Amino acid sequence: MRFLFLRSPTDLQREEQQDLQKILDRSADLALIYQLVQQFREMLHHRRADQLDDWSQQALQSSCPELHSFVAGLRKDWKAVVAAFTLEWNNGMVEGHVNRLKLIKRQMYGRAEFDLLRQRVLHCA
Repeated sequence: MRFLFLRSPTDLQREEQQDLQKILDRSADLALIYQLVQQFREMLHHRRADQLDDWSQQALQSSCPELHSFVAGLRKDWKAVVAAFTLEWNNGMVEGHVNRLKLIKRQMYGRAEFDLLRQRVLHCA
């Protein structure tokens, strides 16, 4: 169900769209949650930070405690959330290097000392 809620309706295949419609027909609460999730996905995709306040108010008015928790988490670092919606910068490159370093470290765990790890990291770079 999470897969169906997070994807764009146009990206779903016919069977998936039918399954989604069955789910939404059974529960008004799930239909509201689906609508809020899709609105958030669209806001993020199209970088509409100006709609974020209205969306968070709607989410807080819903009966879903998970959405309340999600909005509370967004509110903890609101400036960073707004920046993520408005700026084109991200930390993907840094995360990629951190992932590479962790992979090298895991491969060498229990086999060698720090000196060899240092040589492998510097040699790979």
